[in-house]
Amino acid sequence: MSVNCRQLLWGFVLFLVVLMYGCYGVLIDLCKVDGEIPFLTASSVLLTEILKLFICLLVLLAQYKVHLLPLLTWKVVLPFSLPALCYAVNNNLAVFMQTQMDPATYMILGNLKIVTTAILYKIIINKKFSDIQWLAICLLTIGGIINSIAALKGKTLALSEIHTTFLGLAILLCYCFISGFAGVYTEYILKKNLELSVFYQNVLLYTFGVMFNLICWLVQAYQKYVSTNQNYFDIFHGYSLYTWTVIITQAMTGILFSLIMKYNSNIVRLFIIAAAPFVTTALSYYLFDLHIHSEFVISAFFILIAALIYNYNPT
Repeated sequence: MSVNCRQLLWGFVLFLVVLMYGCYGVLIDLCKVDGEIPFLTASSVLLTEILKLFICLLVLLAQYKVHLLPLLTWKVVLPFSLPALCYAVNNNLAVFMQTQMDPATYMILGNLKIVTTAILYKIIINKKFSDIQWLAICLLTIGGIINSIAALKGKTLALSEIHTTFLGLAILLCYCFISGFAGVYTEYILKKNLELSVFYQNVLLYTFGVMFNLICWLVQAYQKYVSTNQNYFDIFHGYSLYTWTVIITQAMTGILFSLIMKYNSNIVRLFIIAAAPFVTTALSYYLFDLHIHSEFVISAFFILIAALIYNYNPT
C-alpha cells in the first residue's frame, strides 16, 4: 500500500472514530424514557464487550487457520487482565461519582485525564515530549474544560445543587489516573508484541473484559432487583433500537481505538476524545435544537491550535 493510500485510510479511520465517539451522548439521550435510562448501563457495557470479542474472533479466524494461531502462555495472557479490570472499575466509578458531586464538577474536572494520560505516557512508554508538545497538551486540556462549561451552560444550577465531597474528589483523581493508566498500559502491551495480530491481542483483552463486566452486571442487576423488585436479570430489559445502536457503535469505536493504540499512540486518542463533542454538538443542534454558545467556538479554536502545534515539531 502506498504512503498516500495509507494516509487516506488512517484519515478515514480517525474520522470514523470521532463520528461514532461523538454520537454516544446523543444516542444515550435518545434511549431515555421519561428522562431516565431504562436499562442497566452494566448490561450495555457487557454486551459491547461480547460484541467486540465476537468481531475480533471472526477476523482472527479469517486471518489464520486455527492450528496456526500463536500458542497461549500465561506470560502473554495475564498482562491483558490488568487494563480489562481497570476499564471495568472505571465504568462503575463513573456511576458512583455522580452521587458525590454535581455534574458540572464531574464534567470539568474529568478533563484532568488528559494530563494524567500524558504524564503516564511519558513514564510507561518513555515518550519524551518537547516543550511545544507539552503546551499543546495543556491547550487540549483547557479546550476540554471550556467545552465542558459550554455543555453545561443553560443548565442553571442552584448553589445548593453544586456540591463536591472530599471522597468524590479523591475518587475523581483515581478515575483520571486509572483512565490514563488503562489506555497507556494497553498501548504498551499491544506494542510490546508487534508481531502478534492486534485482533489476537484484543481477544485476550475482551475475554477478561467480558468476565469482569459480567460480574458488574450481576451485582447491578441484583441491586436493582432488591430496590425495585423488577427482573433486571433479563439482560435486554429496557432495550430499544437506539440501545443496540449504542452497543454497535461503542464496539466499533473500541476496536478502532485498539488499532490506533497499536499503530499510533494514546495522544491521538486524546485528540479524538477532545474533538468528539463537536460531533455531539452538531447532532444536538439538528435533533434537539441546541443553542450553540460562544464557548464551543473558543474550545474548538484551542483544540485546533493544540493539534497543529503538537504536530509542528514532533519528537
